[in-house]
This record gives sequence, C-alpha cells and structure tokens, in this order.
Amino acid sequence: RRSNRTPAVEALVGTMATFTIPMRLADLIDGESDWQVETQYTADGNELLDALSDAVSLVEDEPLALAEHASFDPAYAVLLHFSSTGPTERARAAELVLAGLAGLTRACKRALSALASDAEVARLREALKKVVFLQSHLIEEAEKLAAANGAVAVAVKGRKSGAGKKSAANTDEPDWAELRETAIARLLECLELDLCAIWGRRDPEEALLHLFSAAAVAVLEHAAAIKGSAASLREALWRLISLPAVRYGQEICAAGSIVSLVVTHEHLPVVLADLMRHLLEEHQAARLVATVVRDVSALSPADMGADSAAPKNVAAFLGALAAKAPLMLLANVELLHDVVCSDAYNLRCGAISALGQLQVAVAGMLSPLPPEVAEAAETILPTILERLHDTSSFVRTRALATLAVLCEARALPVPAYLQAGSEGLARLADKNANVRRGALQLYAKLLEFNPFCAALNRPALAARREAIRAQMPDGWSTPEAGQIASPSDSCNPDRNTVTSPGASGADEVVAGCEGEDGATDGTPAAGGATSASGSAVSQALSPKVAEKQAALVLLDQALALEALVSSHLAVVSAMLGSQTNSDVLEAMHALVAAHAFDLDAVRPAEMLTLVWSSEAPVRAAALGAAQAVWLRSDSAPSAPAKAASVHTTGVARGLLRLASTCTVAELTSLEEVIKEWQTHKLLSSSFHATLWDAVAGRRPELAAEESAPGAHRAAALALLNMAASADSGVLKCQLDVVLSLLRGAPAPVLARQACVSLLRCAAGGGVAEPTAVSFLRSLEETLPRRPHDDDAAAWVGFAEAALDSAFALHAAPEEWCGLLIRQLAAAAFPDPASGAPVCSGALSRLFFVVGHAAIKMLEHIEACDKKLLKRRAEHDVGSGGTAVMPKPKPASKKARSPAEDVDALASELGTDAAAAEADSDALLGLGDWLLSPDSIIGCWAPLLCKVCSSLDFPSETRAAAVLAMCKLMATSGAFCEAQLTLLFTLLAKEPEPAVRATIAVALGDLVVRHPNRLEPWTGRLYAQLRDPDTAVRRNVLMVLTHLILNDMIKVKGQVAEMARCLLDPEPHIAAHARLFFSEFAKKGSSPVYNLLPDIMSSLSADGSLGNAGFREVMAFLIGFIHKDRQCEAMVDKLCARFAASDDVAHHRDVAFCISALQHTERSVRKLAELLRTYADTLTDDEVYATFVGIVTRTRKAARAEFRTALDEYETELAARRGEAVDAPAADSATGGTGGSAAVEPHAKEEKRKKAPARRRKAAKSEEESDDEDDENFTDNLEPAKKGRVKVESAPVKARASRSARSRPAAAAQ
Repeated sequence: RRSNRTPAVEALVGTMATFTIPMRLADLIDGESDWQVETQYTADGNELLDALSDAVSLVEDEPLALAEHASFDPAYAVLLHFSSTGPTERARAAELVLAGLAGLTRACKRALSALASDAEVARLREALKKVVFLQSHLIEEAEKLAAANGAVAVAVKGRKSGAGKKSAANTDEPDWAELRETAIARLLECLELDLCAIWGRRDPEEALLHLFSAAAVAVLEHAAAIKGSAASLREALWRLISLPAVRYGQEICAAGSIVSLVVTHEHLPVVLADLMRHLLEEHQAARLVATVVRDVSALSPADMGADSAAPKNVAAFLGALAAKAPLMLLANVELLHDVVCSDAYNLRCGAISALGQLQVAVAGMLSPLPPEVAEAAETILPTILERLHDTSSFVRTRALATLAVLCEARALPVPAYLQAGSEGLARLADKNANVRRGALQLYAKLLEFNPFCAALNRPALAARREAIRAQMPDGWSTPEAGQIASPSDSCNPDRNTVTSPGASGADEVVAGCEGEDGATDGTPAAGGATSASGSAVSQALSPKVAEKQAALVLLDQALALEALVSSHLAVVSAMLGSQTNSDVLEAMHALVAAHAFDLDAVRPAEMLTLVWSSEAPVRAAALGAAQAVWLRSDSAPSAPAKAASVHTTGVARGLLRLASTCTVAELTSLEEVIKEWQTHKLLSSSFHATLWDAVAGRRPELAAEESAPGAHRAAALALLNMAASADSGVLKCQLDVVLSLLRGAPAPVLARQACVSLLRCAAGGGVAEPTAVSFLRSLEETLPRRPHDDDAAAWVGFAEAALDSAFALHAAPEEWCGLLIRQLAAAAFPDPASGAPVCSGALSRLFFVVGHAAIKMLEHIEACDKKLLKRRAEHDVGSGGTAVMPKPKPASKKARSPAEDVDALASELGTDAAAAEADSDALLGLGDWLLSPDSIIGCWAPLLCKVCSSLDFPSETRAAAVLAMCKLMATSGAFCEAQLTLLFTLLAKEPEPAVRATIAVALGDLVVRHPNRLEPWTGRLYAQLRDPDTAVRRNVLMVLTHLILNDMIKVKGQVAEMARCLLDPEPHIAAHARLFFSEFAKKGSSPVYNLLPDIMSSLSADGSLGNAGFREVMAFLIGFIHKDRQCEAMVDKLCARFAASDDVAHHRDVAFCISALQHTERSVRKLAELLRTYADTLTDDEVYATFVGIVTRTRKAARAEFRTALDEYETELAARRGEAVDAPAADSATGGTGGSAAVEPHAKEEKRKKAPARRRKAAKSEEESDDEDDENFTDNLEPAKKGRVKVESAPVKARASRSARSRPAAAAQ
C-alpha cells in the first residue's frame, strides 16, 4: 500500500543508502562505512542549536526524517561531543531522538499490520537502524555524564567554599533521571517489534541487537541509577538484555555482558541475580543462566586479581543467585564445589554462603525430592563442614556463620545435627578471634533452635527416657535413628527437614508417650523394630508403640546434644576471661542460652565479675546477661496477678539460690548488679516483700533442698542489704524484723547479715538511738557465746560485721570492745582452780576480735582526730583568724613531692603545712599508743607472738594468731619492725599453706602502711613466687602486681621472678603474669624496655628454667618493644651483656634475645658497629647462626643500597669467626701459657676463651652507663604514696652469676 507522504519526502526516502552500524561512534566521520555524516557541527556554535530545532519540527511531521542527514547529523554531533555541548543542545537532542524513535516505532507497527511492501519495509529497516543507533548512544553518553556530574556533586558537597556550590546549583542541565525510564521504555518498545518480519524473515543483524543490550548495560553500570530505581525500570532493563538472547540467539553475548558486569561492579551482584530469576521465570532461559553460572565459576583468580573486588563480587553473586534461583544452582552444584577449591578465599566464602542458601531451599521443598536434587543435596553439608578446616580464617568464619544460619532456618537434617555441632564447636579453640566468635554464636544457635527438646537437663531427660522404656512391650529393642520417622514428619509431612521443638511438637510427642501403656492392637507399623534376638521377622507394632519409639530416639538424640554442648561448656566459661572483647561478649550470650536450656553444668554466676570491667560494652553486656538470667519474665506484660506473683517467686528463688552458692568474688559482683537494678527500679516492691517474708521464715518453699536450715533466710537478707546500698529505705521499713533475728541463739550467718543491715542503715542516714541500743545489747549477749562446731568459720564473719556496726553506732566503741575482749578472754582462759585446759576455739575467737578491734580503733581515732582538726580550723576562721587558701591540686598524684603531700593534707584539713605535718606525726603515734602494754589491745601482743612462733598450737589457732599479729603490725610501726623477722620466717617455713597465703596478703597492706620498713624485705617477698603451694604463689603474685602497678614499691631486677611465673604450671597464675606485664608495659617510661637486660641476665643464670623456657619468656617480653629507637638502644645494651659471663649458654641466650627484636636498618647497623663486643662468641655455631639469621631476615625487606652493607656485615661475621677459631690453634702451636698436655679435639671445642681484660672493662663501663639512658625507669617509678617514703636513686645493676650450664673446662684451662 502506498504511503501518504508528500512527493518531496518520498524522494528523500528513495535516495537513502544502506546504513552499516559502526563499531565506534566516531566511525561515521572517519570510518569506512558507506553511509557517512555530511554536515559536521561544532559543539559551541549556534548553527547546531538551529539545526536541532529544525530537525525537531521535521520529525514531528515525518518520523523517518530523523534518518536523513538534515536531522541525523545535528543529533549525531551532540552525541559525538556530548560532554562539551551545552545543556540546551543536549536537551534538544534528547527530545529529537526520543520523538523520532517513538514515531518510527508507530510507523513500523502500522507497516507490519498493513502488510507494507518490501521497499517500504526496507526503508523502515534502514531508518530503524539509524534511530536505534542514536537512542542507544544517547543513553550511554547520558549515563556517563550523569555519573561524572554525580561525582562532581559529591566533591562539591564536601567543600566549604560557596562558589563551587553556587556554580553547581546554577547548571541548566536536563534531569536525566526523569528521562531515563522514558528512554529505556522507548527502546524496549522498539525491541518488542517483530524484527524478524522487518528483516525479511531472518534475524536482525547482531550489531543492532547489541545496541539494545548496550543501553541496558550502560544504565546498570551507573550505581546511582540502579539504587532506588523503580521496578518498572528494572523490568525494562531485564527485557532489553533477555529478549535478544532468547528470541534471536544472542546467548553468548548476553552471558559475556552479564559476567563482565558481575566482575567489574560491586553494586550489581544482587541485581544480576534478579535478572537470572527473570530469565528463568519469564523466559525459561535455563541454558543462558547455566552458561552464566558456568562462566562465572570458571573465572580464575589470575583473571580477576586475588586482591581486587572481583572475587568479592563473584562471591556475592553466587550467594544471591542461590537464594533467588536455587534449583538452577542445584542442577549445577558441581560448579560450586569447584569454586570452593579456588585459591581466592573470597570465592570460597561466596561458595559456602551459596551452599548454605541451597540447603535452606532444599529444606523447604516438598517431599519426596527429585532424585537429581536429592543427590545434589547430599554433597552440600559435607562440603561446608570440610571448610571448617580451611587455611583461611575468613573461610572458617563463613562456614561457621553458614551453620548458624542453617540452625536458625531449621535446615540442618536431624541425622547430621550432632556431627555439624561437633565439628563446629571444635573451632572454639581456634587461634583467630573471628572464628572463635563464630563458634560461640553457633553454640548458642545449636541450643536455641535444636529440634529435640525445649529443655536439655540431663537428669530430667534420662528420667523421661526410662519412664517410656518401662512402657514398651517385651522383646522390643531400640531402633536406629534413621529407621524411625521424625516427629516433625508426622506434624508436617510435606516438609523435608525437622522444625523447632515448638513447631514439630517434639515435647508434645514425648509428653504424650508418658503415662500410656504399651499395649498393642495388632496393627502393623511401617517402622517396626526387630526383636531382641536379632530375628529378621519384623514385629507388628501399634501406632502408640511406634510413637514411643520415635520419642525414645528423640530423647537419645537430645541427650547426645546435651553431652556435646556440656563438653564444651568449660571452654566457653574460660573465654569470659579472654582479653578479646568479642570472646567475652559471645561467651556471655552462649552461657545465657545454656542456662535457658537448663544445662546441668552451667554456672552463669561466672559472668557476674565482668560488671567490674573497664570496657563499657563488656560491663553493659554483663548487666544485660544477668538481667536475662535472673530477672527475665516468662509471662506477658498483661499477665494476670497470679502469673506475676509466680514470676516474682521464681525470680526470688533463683536469686536466693545464687546468693547461697556463689563465691565471695561473685557475691561482691552480685551486690553491684543488684545495686544497678535497684537504681533503675528493676526490683519491684512485691519482690522486696517476698524477700522479707523469707527473712521472717514465712516462705519455706523458697529454701533449696540441699541447703542448711535457715540459709535461705540469710540469703534473702543479704539480697536486701545489697539493694539497700542504693536505697537504705528498703531496710529501714523493717528494722524490727532485723532486730528479732539477733534474739535467742541465731545462726552466725543470719546474725552477720543482720549486722550488715544496721551498718547500711547507719551509712544511709543513721539509726534511731533506741534501735541502736537494742542492737548493741543483743550483740553483747550473742557474740561471747560458743558457736556450734559447724558454725565456727561463720562466726568470724559475724564478729567482723558486729565490730564494724558497733563502731558505727556506739558512742564509745573502745569501751564496748574492751568489754567484749574481756568476756572472750574469760571464755578462753578458765579459772585455774577448775583445772580446765585452755580452749583453742575460744582463743582463736579472742585473737580475731583483738586484731580486728585494733584496726577499727585506729580507723576510729583517725576519723575523730580529723573531725577535731576541721572543727578547730572552723573555730579559727570564726574567731578572726586567717584560713589558708587551698593550693592547686597537682596534675598528677604520681609526681607529688613529700612536701606537696603535706600541703595537700593541710588544704584538706584547713590548716597550714606545719600544723598538718605535726598532725600527721601525731597520727603515726596513735598506733604505738594502742599497742602499749597496759592497753586492752597491746597486752595481748606477747601472747600472739608466742603462739605464732610455736607449733604446739592447732593450725586454726595459729592462723588466727598470725592474722591478728599482722593487723597489729599494720597498727604500729615499731611493733611491725620488731616482728618482721618472725613474719618472714613464717612466710618461708610455715608448714600450713593457708597461713603462708594469709601472710602474703597481709604483706601487701603492710607495705602500703609502712613502706620504708618493708623496703629491705622486698626480695623475700619475691622469693615466695617459688612457693610449692599454688594458693601462696597466686596470692604473692597478686600482691606484687597491686604494689608495682600502683607504684607502692620500687621495681628492681627481682621482677625476673615474676617473669618466671609466665611458665607456671597453674594456668591462672601464668595468665595473671601475662596480664601483669601487659599492664606494666602501659606505664610511662617504658619499664619493660628498661628492665629487660636485667631480666635476661637473671633468667639466663637460672639453670632450672631450661633453654626452651628462657626463650619463651624472653620472646614474650621482647614483644613489648615496638619503637625503632628502643630496638636500636636494646641492641647496644644486650651486646654489652656478652661480657657478663664466659658461659657459652649465656652467649646463646643473649644472641637469641638480639635476634628476637624487630630489627630495622639502624639496629642492624648498630649491631655491625658493636661486632667487637661479641666477636669472640662467634666460635659457637649456634651464636654464629643466630647472627647470620638476622642478616637473612633483614635482607628480604631491605633497600637495594642497604643490601650491600648487609653483605659486608655478613662477610665480616665470617672473617671474625675464622679469626676467633684460629686464635686458640695458634696459641696451641706456640706452646700456650700453661704448658699443659694437648687437649683432645672434642675438649678443645668445648673450651671457653676468656674475654680480654680490656673488653671486660669496656663492657662494664657500658653496662654502668645504661643507667643514664634517657628512658631510665628509676626516676619515674618511685612510690608516690606517703610523703615519708625513702627515695632512692641508686642505679639498677644485675650482674649474671656463673651459670650451672657452664662447661667443665676449668681444669684444662
């Protein structure tokens, strides 16, 4: 049919030449195409804009006009110079191309519906190629410019100048974001035409089809265009890529484009996974998707770059594809197995994630699975478990995370649940922190989402199993787990895996089996078990018996899971003490999960001590974990009052059990936790009322079965005392109940808590006088009584709390204490006329009260004296005197001088410095007055010393005497100095380890109280680090740690004894030693660096340490030297130590320490300069090999010019070694100096050569000059406590003695 176009236009169309789509945009100007651009426009001329305006008018009348030079050339010129043309020209060109493509598409539709002539179709075909060419390149150029403008906008946004912002805001650029979807839609509308009909029943040329996909690729490459894009735009992009591949056989090109996008753009993996799903669902293009998966999997790290983003992109694509198209990957799962073996760890991580997604998809499929899917699924989990042992920590972490996801999705098959858990939890011992975190997370997931039971308490599970077994018929035997259908299958037969206990009804199945009889009705069951005799004939079992079989299998598997997680519980608990925060946080989460599932061996109380952590996240997590374990409500917020009461009772019972069983450290931490709860109003009034009922004895059901009578009452009062530390009103409302506890013969534990209650009330605002009088009268009646033998240890705590509360409430506490001591003395020393022996128990109680009363009296006198001084200062100011203005506080307490300490005390008391110093001396004399022979305390001092020095008394009495003597020593300096010999003799020779441990703790207080008197005895305290008892060593180490880190004692070379603790067989002591050195290294002036040479010499001379032990300790300590300057200086110091001994073992130790340093170019040069100090030691093969090893390691990362110096140094080493070896041979040839017989060859190798006197003298001079180092610690580690501490500035010296490892060559010498 003829067209209705004008003759002029018809003539133009008839003259069109064949248009060949060029490879490049510029080929239409300088290429070899038959169709070339006739008019070339400049980017900045007005002719281009006029031509574009004319072309728009022409295209509106005739769409095919865009194919002519008059319209095509200006549009082409804009595309060719797109970035340099103006925004108006670009907007007009976009309008022209979009209008032309829309009109041409309508024309093609009309022509196809009207069966146009071949000539007409040919003209449309040529025009279509030109317009699609323009439209595709328009999209490409616009996306490039939009991406560039986006980057510029981000850069301008970060500037502070307003000019750049103004210029960016004034641009008249058309909004391509609004035109993008229209341009893509117009292009898609053209692609959806019957192009085969237009091309004469053949496929369009490949170049044209490539234009459609190239436009889509250009949009996909622009991250801002895809982020937040509309679903319609994405659908259009998918069709632009998929239609050429599906309709016209462009699968290879499409696959190549998709693979290229996956590799090069990190924002596209998930987007392209959606494209794969579109290809499968809309076009059933399984072959294309398989090609993409195969090509992506075949990419090698060499093609992508092991450190580039390509492996990460591929890994993300595989994981997203597994979630969106699992069946496709299941059909090609062998490709994922190949990726798992890739060299790039990123690819292995992505493959593991993809396998996990496939396992989740398989778990959700209906049963039975197709054979090919079932076969592929069998290989998924073994591959994931195999990667738990990967060499890369990232891969191991991803494998653990995948197992955790499978647990949470309930996609782990029941038969493989225990295997996966066992192999995953084995990673708790991994050296990498991320892997350990993943293992701890898996620990919690295994419990939270286990498919067996909601509680894994072993005694309860075993009892339930035995109850069901007793109901089974005769001749029954336990079947294999695989022979019995899972309870989840009966609840959801369409599911392929088990679900959670709540969904699967596992607990319901077990509960339904309990209490039923085992009668059978003769109905055959599919899963019948064989007889006990092993007969092949299956017994016909009723459905009830089959259900009980399934319940038994379920209970067996639950018990196996409980055994698995309980076996790793100790490791999880140990991670609470880790230095890595992630270990601590995840370990707390795991312990909370273990407690929630009622594991028999779990102790969540271990988490309580973490509330003292200096790390805010750890402290917050500890408080949250404690709240989850002991305060979490099991009922809904809108639960009725009865349910709330049951919950309150449960919380009280749990906390009472905790308070009765935890250690002292945990009890102290619990007090801090309850204080926080009370502060934040988390403890309700009903909870307080429940505890008061327990204290009054009205709630016996709260008592634990195994606890002592009345223990729950003391625990309840202890919890109330803890809450009162934040709000004393908790106790003041029920003081009558507290006082009633002291009447009669109360248990010491309960009486102690009553005393603490009065003490808390006194600290929280005071106690009424009648109440205080009644309380003190009760104490006078109760304390002197002899406790029951089982309560002897608890009486000590009661007496301590009683004395504390008496000094807080009594107006004259010294008189009250004197009366109590007389009563206890009368009980300990009966009337001689009666002939009764001295009561050792009463004597022990007397000693304790004497010692504690001395400490409390000293505290009381000091507090009264301070009050009097303040009152005197206030009186002086009121009477017209001049008050001394307080001096500014020094910036650092550590840097105060003794005079500044006195001034600070004067400022605090409101007096001048002289008066403060006089008052300080007076306070020191108060202790001596307390121990005068005629005082109530001092009269017992001789007896205490006699009992301590005699082994005739029972160990309990001697322990009480030693403790009391230490308290008296803390009270009086003169008494302390007189008894130090006795005290350290007891520390060294006392047979009872508990007494030695007590003395070790007391020495810490004595050092703080009398530093000058204890300073000469410090070495004896260090010596006890070798005590055979673990408790003594631990106490001594803790005391020394406290004293050193708080600058109470001067650090000397004896700290080497603490370094030996790094090898202690007790793990807690070794860990504490590591923690000490870690904290010690953080102090100023690099203390570890300064002490390292002395520590090295001391440990080298210690023959009991062993070579391996020495190297382990020194390697740990040298790890604290990080600065290059320190490394260089340490080389100098260690080289000077070669001359400290002629022992070859000592030389080897020094050489090892030098090699363990992190050497730099300067340190190696310093080592070469000091070659003379160790040249004679190079005769030993090990020493020589050590220095050669230093050169070899340094050469690997050395600069080219420095390698020459290294070669020279290595040559000099070899030359000096030769000279040192030849020197003894030359002396032997000339007769030597001794005239002795020739030495055998093997003896000659062991013979030592003394260092020349000149070298020894030089070494000694260098060693003494070490103390002048600019980082010397002696001026910075002086005790800042107490202004009267003696200051010493003597240099630290530690010359190594002859080692026990020296060779027996003295006779030959």
